[in-house]
Amino acid sequence: PGAQRTGQLLPGEHGFRFFLHWYENLQDTLGRITAGDDRTVLDNLAPVDELLIDEYIFSFTKAEPVPVRPPLAWIKAMTACRRRHEEEFEATTWESYIEANLKDEAPEVIAFFKNTPKATASVHCDEASVRALSYTLNRLLMNPGLDVLNGPTSLAWFEHWLAHLKKLGVIFHFGHELAGFDIRDQEIASAMVRHNGVVTQHKADHYLAAIPHQKLVESFTHDQLQQYGLGHLSRLKSGWQAGIVLYLKEPIHLPRGHFGFSGSAWAISGIQQTDFWSEDHLAQFTDPNHCGAILSLIIADWEEPGLLSGKPANACTLDELVAELKHQLIRYAPEAYRASFERMVALDYTIDPGIHLTGLTGLTGLTGLT
Repeated sequence: PGAQRTGQLLPGEHGFRFFLHWYENLQDTLGRITAGDDRTVLDNLAPVDELLIDEYIFSFTKAEPVPVRPPLAWIKAMTACRRRHEEEFEATTWESYIEANLKDEAPEVIAFFKNTPKATASVHCDEASVRALSYTLNRLLMNPGLDVLNGPTSLAWFEHWLAHLKKLGVIFHFGHELAGFDIRDQEIASAMVRHNGVVTQHKADHYLAAIPHQKLVESFTHDQLQQYGLGHLSRLKSGWQAGIVLYLKEPIHLPRGHFGFSGSAWAISGIQQTDFWSEDHLAQFTDPNHCGAILSLIIADWEEPGLLSGKPANACTLDELVAELKHQLIRYAPEAYRASFERMVALDYTIDPGIHLTGLTGLTGLTGLT
């Protein structure tokens, strides 16, 4: 999407993608995608220096003490044996575990650990199991650090990936939609594809569905879901964690990395993308007259009432959404960064194209985070 008020086309991707260092398979893939001039997409990753969660800063570059003392109960969960994780912690929510075992801790410490799932795994503490979250946190501690792209996602990654796959013989059919499957003798005989209102059948040796699970469920008939034991797909839960991009008049002072205010009404997190962009990308998309910086914000809770109008994010208009976001950023930012959000001037903004806000009937969308 382009920014209209600035008079200049600007990247509309929310750019919140981050690459944890323990994503070894992804690093291997990026290292095999050429990006010109003897470079690969892996070379387009830039390291994040620090992470701000609520009022605590975690540094990836300095040998500093962890800002929050890990409670003993947290250490026990992290170091429990596999059998205990499977027999006890799989059925125990993170919220119930924290409430039962951190009673003697300070309120801000309890709040921090209860909000950890939002910041690390994009789930609410009453939905995340102790087993699942412990596994994620263990991986983070064993191989800390994360990277972001050094430019807009399409330019730094997707365009190179598309060219790479085409070179390998992949044929893309844009504008086509999966309409269903023809299943015979316990196997998929063909996939039905809709294009311009016409449905055709396509046969293949293998079928890979990389689509939101809601869309996959819609691709099967009710009888197919029941007959082939796929009914559990409809019971999967997914949550919105969608983004909006603010095009700022000038950069603001923020940590050089992601920030997350998990205690905010809408569980807001973000990053100033342009802090990590290469000189070429900065020269192409930023200038004092149109856009000085690009701030990506993510809303993880679309149903909690806001502070200004009392409306949840999914019932706001786009202008109401932006006003509420700024208000919450000022309200929940630590003192060191509050003035940055107070002085922030957004020349324009664009929301994730998969989200449609009406201000009346709530949001509808094409994509979500499972």
